Order: sequence, then structure tokens, then C-alpha cells
Amino acid sequence: MYRVVLDCYADPSASGGELVLALKDGGPSTPSISSPQIQSAIYPLPTAGYRRIHLETIRSGAAFGAGLHRLLVTFRCRYGPDGQTVRLFGGSNHPGVMYIEDLGPYVPETGQYNTGGGTTTPPKKTYTKTYNASWSGSYANRGSYNSYYGNKCLQGYYSSTNGMQASLIGFPSALATDLSGATIQKAEIYLYFDHWYYNSGGKAVVKAHKHTSRPSTFSSDSEAKTISWGKNVGKWVDITSVFDSTSWRGIALDPNNSDKTYYGRAQGVGQTYPPKLRVTYTK
Repeated sequence: MYRVVLDCYADPSASGGELVLALKDGGPSTPSISSPQIQSAIYPLPTAGYRRIHLETIRSGAAFGAGLHRLLVTFRCRYGPDGQTVRLFGGSNHPGVMYIEDLGPYVPETGQYNTGGGTTTPPKKTYTKTYNASWSGSYANRGSYNSYYGNKCLQGYYSSTNGMQASLIGFPSALATDLSGATIQKAEIYLYFDHWYYNSGGKAVVKAHKHTSRPSTFSSDSEAKTISWGKNVGKWVDITSVFDSTSWRGIALDPNNSDKTYYGRAQGVGQTYPPKLRVTYTK
């Protein structure tokens, strides 16, 4: 979240009319009066002479968009007497400032409009809930469920016996209920890898899926996040970049890469350190 502020003095040459301020965003280009407007303010000018004025907006990084943003404040007077002018300024003992403040992580907009007649719509709230996995399993050749491993979650290639292995982990129906009509702010997964081909560890490749129960054949979303992992290590990792839709119902481990760095085994449902999903959402 970013706060953009202009705070200075206005000095109209005559009373009457109003001062119009506009904040323009030129993006990476030189901003001009024709650049897109992102905020404005209007001040009446009842008298000539100095008066303090203020223009402010708070926007998320997503609203601004990625990359460089060059900002410009334009101003003009209108509806005043003929020949009226206005200047904006500051001095050594009354400085005029324009600054941008980093306010920290994105804060969801949870307020609701009320016209004064009352409303039955409650204000939105932000929740953080943790879900224990309800099912899990491995799939040989990224195809059929491999009952030999039960609920254990294998990924990667070890030999031609099971080929390129992948796993699916699912969560209870409460996840779907909670995420219905919600906006996901953050998603995290807890996994415990008790084996890697190399003692130094390996790389987990996490994807998302929409299965409500364990399917007979493997499928998942294609978007992936790769995380380095140690052996006999359990940890929470941020998977918001792949678990970014309220339609997702679980995660997949699917490197689809024969490099032994990706061959590993995570514990599943019913084992000592089963998978968990923690979601922060606004609803």
C-alpha cells in the first residue's frame, strides 16, 4: 500500500471560484496533463491570500501496476473573476511537500456503503483458517492412483517401476464453503518431507487442483511453485501464487522432471506430520 500526499499553500490573486487539483500517473513515461487521473481535490477560494491545501490518495501496488510510476499534480482555478490566477508554493518556515509513503502490505477494502436506510449485508472481514488434509495419495506415471504407497505423497522419477510420480492432497468441504464468495489474500501449505534421493535435500514442485475427493487418475493445474526442501524437514511455505483461486480444493506435488533432485516423499494423511493448508481470505 502506498500513500501519495501533496501538502502546500495556495495563493489566489483574487477571491471567488475554486481551486482544482488533480494527481496524474504517467507510468514510466513523462507525466502530462493528459495522463490518467488517480485522485483530485477541490477547494473554494473565498478570499485572496494564503491557505493550506492537501491532496492525498492511498493505493495498492496492484492498483498502481508493476514498474516505474512518474506522478504529476496539476492545478487550476475556475469560476472566479476574470484574470484570476493561483500559485502553489511553500517556504523555509512553511514548506510545501509532495511525498510517497510505503504503508506496508496490502490491506483489503472491507467497508460497505450505507445510504442511511440500513443494510442486511454485514461488513467484510478477514479470516485466517487452517485445514487438515482429508485425503492424499501418489500416482504412478502421473496417471493412476498407486495404492502401494497408501496416503504417502511421492514426486519425481526413481525408476521405470513407477515412472514419473506425482501426488495429490485434498482438504475437507469446509474449505469450499469458506472460500465461496471470498477473496484469497494468502495461502500457505505445511508439508513434511521425510525422504529425498539426496541426503542434502531436494526441490518440491507445488501446484493446485480442484478435486473434492481422491480421483483415480492424476490431474492438476499447470502453474507451479518450486521450493527447496531439506530431508526430515517440515515447514510452512507461501503458495499464494499458485493457490490464487477460490475454486482450488487442494495441492499437487508434480515436478514432471527426471532429475533426481526432484525425487522425494512427503508424509500424507494419517502419518506423524500430515499436510495442512492455511488460508487468509476476505469475505
